[in-house]
Amino acid sequence: MSSTTCDPYPTRGYGLHGDPQEDGSLAFAMLEVDKVVDSLCPGAEYNFSVTFPLNAQIHAYMTATSGEFGNPFSPSCPNQVVTGSADFVEMQYLDSYIVDCSETGDVIITVTWARNKTDYYHRSSITLPVNETCKLEPCTQPSTPTPVSSEELMDSEEIEGENTTDEEKHESEEMEGEGTTEEGELGRRRSLTSLIRLHQRIFRQRRASRKHL
Repeated sequence: MSSTTCDPYPTRGYGLHGDPQEDGSLAFAMLEVDKVVDSLCPGAEYNFSVTFPLNAQIHAYMTATSGEFGNPFSPSCPNQVVTGSADFVEMQYLDSYIVDCSETGDVIITVTWARNKTDYYHRSSITLPVNETCKLEPCTQPSTPTPVSSEELMDSEEIEGENTTDEEKHESEEMEGEGTTEEGELGRRRSLTSLIRLHQRIFRQRRASRKHL
């Protein structure tokens, strides 16, 4: 999920539209399947609905403080939707919404809208708290390295025997020897880390050479 967010827009009047003024006439609903919820779980996907006044030619900008809409205005603004037009009537807007895994506070969705081409901007919003205790599994699992297959391990052993230069073998022997000196645990850990890096470098070289065959 993208962490990029865009701020509510517009913040002032443009053209024939006056500056935004607070308006509580919109009806919001965040739904899990068909059930309206009043709190959100990190990583969960919901259906978001906003209903506009009757017989209004709505052009609206919707912005969430975090998370992603299903049909965002642009890839660079996943938390923002632009909907409707000043040329036709739109009664309701529906979209999906995914809560950001890192969200710990409230999610505020702000809608700035106008009834027609000359109406001032109206601003309406809904605030939904995030419940961290119901964080979904994808948000709770730490990232883990891709496991190495037995075939790759065998390839690595072949690399060490076939592509290792005399200098690298000498370096490897020195590092293995250092792990048993009086330097203690810290020295052994450093030696092991260096040895792993050496083997990884050799492994990458072998993989690269195979691609060119």
